[in-house]
Amino acid sequence: SGETTSPFILAADAHPGWSGTYINHSAVRQYTLQPGQGGLLRLSGLVEHTQTGGGDGTVSRLYVNNVRVFEQRSLLTPYPYSFLITANDGDLIRMEVGMITNPSYDSTKFTMTAETAVGRRVVADSRAEFCGIQNSSPGGWQYGNYTTGNAFTSMNWSWSDSAWHGPETYQSLSAGGGHPGASYGNAVRRWTSDIDGILYLDGLLADTQTGGGNGVIGRIYRNGAELWSHTITGDGGPASAFNLTIPDAVTGDSFDFEINPNGDYGWDGTTFFAIFTVPEPA
Repeated sequence: SGETTSPFILAADAHPGWSGTYINHSAVRQYTLQPGQGGLLRLSGLVEHTQTGGGDGTVSRLYVNNVRVFEQRSLLTPYPYSFLITANDGDLIRMEVGMITNPSYDSTKFTMTAETAVGRRVVADSRAEFCGIQNSSPGGWQYGNYTTGNAFTSMNWSWSDSAWHGPETYQSLSAGGGHPGASYGNAVRRWTSDIDGILYLDGLLADTQTGGGNGVIGRIYRNGAELWSHTITGDGGPASAFNLTIPDAVTGDSFDFEINPNGDYGWDGTTFFAIFTVPEPA
């Protein structure tokens, strides 16, 4: 910015504001997708807090049209990332580097490359197709939680925050993820396949509510059988991308994406989204 009290941005590095008028202000760079650049994209890069001498690290975030799709805390540790998203021409991709509690010594490397993912056709996208109507078209996503006997029970839609809410405190699902509750603490979104044959499943799990808590657990089920699980321990631990191949998908298969607390359900806001693709015909 040219002002020593302001956030600054260099070619690959950034620093949030640390004093004066601009304390607590994040450093932000953004890009609008030009005509012909939309579609299935792979976002990849590196997050690394690099400035020694003090401080408690930074938190770096990626947004697509104000929906958070990635978050990573770093304190002198590099975190590479790579995952798929869908985006349209004119969509805004925003990169943000912010402070945690101490705004000093916060220089951070945050790079991002967006490349077209070729050879795939998108058939379902939990983020782009998020809706306030159960089983709506396109996508046919459902939003609920497991109750006694692992029965899938629908949540209720709230216009006040554009999210689905379960019966327990904090239990919710939003476009980019959700938050578990307490006893039956899961928050679950479901997609029912209309594909026969090879199905690819890509996405990202991240603990995005910092300030406390002991992490979250993400699980993926196919017809009730667990396909994938990952536990993020601590407060804002490393995010985890997943890349699964289902060679024998059939119409009617149900895929559930479950967010669970890792014990304590406080501070468990979670990014958890998925994209289903099939091979693009030659």
